[in-house]
Amino acid sequence: MMCVISLLDNGLRLEAVLENASQGVVESVLNGVDSLSFSIPYNDPKRGLIRPFRYVALDEGGVRTGLFRVLPASTTKGVSGGVVNVECEHVFASLLDSALAGWHQAGGYTREAIEYVLSFQSDWVLGDCEFYEQYEYGFQHERCLTALASICAPLTEYKWEYDVSVY
Repeated sequence: MMCVISLLDNGLRLEAVLENASQGVVESVLNGVDSLSFSIPYNDPKRGLIRPFRYVALDEGGVRTGLFRVLPASTTKGVSGGVVNVECEHVFASLLDSALAGWHQAGGYTREAIEYVLSFQSDWVLGDCEFYEQYEYGFQHERCLTALASICAPLTEYKWEYDVSVY
């Protein structure tokens, strides 16, 4: 099935379909931040729309299968001079934008601790949580993403799954 790469503005509205984008490669990292790299011809008029922190959507068969942000200073001219390479990070990395300032203590079950951390940002909500572990967590001046990683550290065989169709 053909994968379509689209550029979205910061309000997640379609800005352009990048028909000439090629070599789209997603690197998946289990319970980490996936990345996307693709190239676009230097002379493509839509190249100028690709700016840091703009969103890039991957769609397959009309269904959004991935959502990424363009990384700053990630567009580089290829060796041939005719291609621009673009690097993106999965929107899961947006959890690095929000922080738990000061000291925070979260006790209780896994779901409650995750929901507590997610309350410090506005883009992500917790769906299903199959863990029912009880721990006491402490966070001091941590980013939401690193706090979530510390909640999951004592768990075995867990996997983050994302529904970016409703991000």
